[in-house]
Amino acid sequence: MKTPLAIFLILFMITPCFCQEWGTIGTQWYYTERFAFSGDVDYLMFTSEKDTLFNGIPCKKLVKRHSLVCNDRPHDFEVMFSRNDTIFFYDPNFNQFQVLYDFNAQVGDSWIIKTKNNWNPPDTDTILVVVDSVGTTTINGTLLKKWYVTYHCYFETAYNYSYTSVIVERIGDMNYLFNYFPQSAMTCDANWADGLRCYEDAYIGFYSTGIADSCTYIFVGLNEIEQRKEAIKVYPNPAKDKITIESKAPLDENYITIFSSNGIVLLEQSLYEPQTTINISKFPSGIYFVKFSNEKIVEVTKFIKE
Repeated sequence: MKTPLAIFLILFMITPCFCQEWGTIGTQWYYTERFAFSGDVDYLMFTSEKDTLFNGIPCKKLVKRHSLVCNDRPHDFEVMFSRNDTIFFYDPNFNQFQVLYDFNAQVGDSWIIKTKNNWNPPDTDTILVVVDSVGTTTINGTLLKKWYVTYHCYFETAYNYSYTSVIVERIGDMNYLFNYFPQSAMTCDANWADGLRCYEDAYIGFYSTGIADSCTYIFVGLNEIEQRKEAIKVYPNPAKDKITIESKAPLDENYITIFSSNGIVLLEQSLYEPQTTINISKFPSGIYFVKFSNEKIVEVTKFIKE
C-alpha cells in the first residue's frame, strides 16, 4: 500500500511543473520578422537583461533588438514579472500591469488584455484569450505544458475578429511573445512576427524550432545573408573521434557550445583560431548541436557522432 508521501512523489514526478523562475537573466527569444510589400526577412529578439524594481515590484527587464511597429508596445524594453505561474507585463498606456499568460489555466479558462483604442481615445478595446485545449510537449527532455488558445478581439469602432495560437510553458506564445494587436494594427502595414526560431534559458537550455536555418538568419532583396553558412563549418560529418570547427567570422569574442540532443551542455569554449579541433572520442554515438555566438549572431549547426 502506497503511503501519502509516496503518492505525492509519484504525482510530482509525472506532473508538468512550472517550478523554476520565469525569464531568468540571460533568457533569449528569437522570432522570424517579415515585412509588408517585400520578401525581406529579419529577426526579432528579446533578452532578459536584469532584475529591476518597478513600482515596488521585483521585475525582469527584457531588452528588445527592435519592436513591431503595429504592436503598440515600447520600442526598447519590456518590464515583466511572474506570480503564482501567471506572467504580468507593464502597459504604459494604462500605467498598470496586465496578465500576458496564465500557466495554470485549464480548458475554458480565459484572461483579458486591454488595448488602447487609437481611433477613438480614451476608449479601450479588449482581447479575450480563451484556452481551447491543454496538452504537453517535451523540449530537451523537459516536459512542459502547452495551451491551444484563441485570441478574441473586441474593438468598439471596428469589426471583431479572432485567431488561434499555441502557448508553451516558460516560452510563451510560439508566434510572438506579445501576440496581440490593437485596433490600429488592422490598417498598419509594417513588420510582423512569423514564429519562434530559437529560445534559451537556464532551465530548458538551447532550443531551435527549425523554422529558420539560424536564429539570426536575414534575407534582404536578392542578397541572401545565410549567416550560419558564412560563420562556421563543422566537419567531418559524420565524425568518429574529432571534429574541426572552421570560423569565417572575425576572431573577436566568438564562442562555441556543444549540446547533446537533449540540451545538455558538453563543452563551452572561445574561438581564437580560424580552425579549432575538438576531441569527441568520448561522446556517445548520436546527434549533437554546435552553437556559435558573438555580439551580433547566433548560429546553430549539427553533426553526427558515429
